[in-house]
Amino acid sequence: MAGLGEVLLTPAMFRLTDLTLSGRGPRASRISFPGAIVSILLLGACATTPQPEPPAPVTTPPPPVVTQPVEPEPEPEPPTPEPVARPITEEAKMPAPKPEPAVEVAEDLVLILSGQLGLPVDAVTIVEAVETVWPNACLGFPAEGEICAEVLTPGFAVSLEADSQRYSYRTDETLNRIRLVAAPIPDIGTPLAIWKDTRSSFATATVGTRGFALGLRGGPQLVVSGESSSREEMMGQLLARFAPFQAVTEAGAIDFRGEGTEDAGEIEQRMVAEWVRGYYLSIWINSDPDIPTTVLTWERVGGLAGFCDIVAIHAGGEVVVSDCRAGADRILTRSWLNRRQLIEVFGWMDELESFESTQTEPATADALRISITLQANGWKKVDPEVLAAIHRLASDLYLQSYEEANGL
Repeated sequence: MAGLGEVLLTPAMFRLTDLTLSGRGPRASRISFPGAIVSILLLGACATTPQPEPPAPVTTPPPPVVTQPVEPEPEPEPPTPEPVARPITEEAKMPAPKPEPAVEVAEDLVLILSGQLGLPVDAVTIVEAVETVWPNACLGFPAEGEICAEVLTPGFAVSLEADSQRYSYRTDETLNRIRLVAAPIPDIGTPLAIWKDTRSSFATATVGTRGFALGLRGGPQLVVSGESSSREEMMGQLLARFAPFQAVTEAGAIDFRGEGTEDAGEIEQRMVAEWVRGYYLSIWINSDPDIPTTVLTWERVGGLAGFCDIVAIHAGGEVVVSDCRAGADRILTRSWLNRRQLIEVFGWMDELESFESTQTEPATADALRISITLQANGWKKVDPEVLAAIHRLASDLYLQSYEEANGL
């Protein structure tokens, strides 16, 4: 038993949790501070009670290493590929070669001659084409009685071949002047009508029993067969109607060798001359003997009845009436103008200037449109009265044709 002033020490007293130097804690009221010091000193010298194990060292973990987030470096953009040059083909390098001017002119003449002869284009070949300078405005080849301006004229000399026959031409630079200087000897049979231009072209044309020849007076003649031409029938009607005559008319000089009994008056003589002249122009200009020269065209389209009618009047008095409702012109009749009608048409040709006129009814789904075209040589403008007269003539001709075609 412990004496007065002693303190019973147990190992539990040395636990850090039970002993505090400040005297605070759960057991602070049980300790006598002076006695505790004496007891601790005495025990420190002679106590045999084993020492408690020291507490395990407390290891303080190192502070966490704070690292800044490293932004990723931007990846370098891939280099822009260099454009790859495409190989240039020979076609891209070299444009199509342009034909020589002489060859271009020769090709144009091939088209003209093939049309005049009624041959395929590939049936006409180029033999020679050269550029040259002609000594005068007549290209060094004047017609009979022609006076030429003495001026150097650049142009071309061209030779073509068709059906094993040679055709030679001289032209200026622009093909405004074309002269046939060599051609096969014409064989058109017996001449039936000979026409000569009395204005400025020095052209001539001959209708024969086996064909049609045209060219310059005193020069080679181009021969066109008339076997398939509708012109033969019309020429036969003129020959059967009129007696022979020779005359100089507004359309040129004409030597007509008819077999009929009717004496042709001045108007009829001009009609025959205009007819042969139109034949010449249809071949030389249009390259088609079946296309006569049209001076007046009347066309009626539309209306409740669905009209599509064409009346074409040619310089030689020939009238062709066609129906165009099927999408292509279908010839209904061919006929001739009478004397009164010829006088009217020739008057318009000589006095009026060329014109086109279109009259249309008020806009409706079935609007009727009437168009009139005149190719003339005069200077006067058409007036409403003359326009009405032309419309009246064309309407009469259409009615006449309709009655004839339907046996009325």
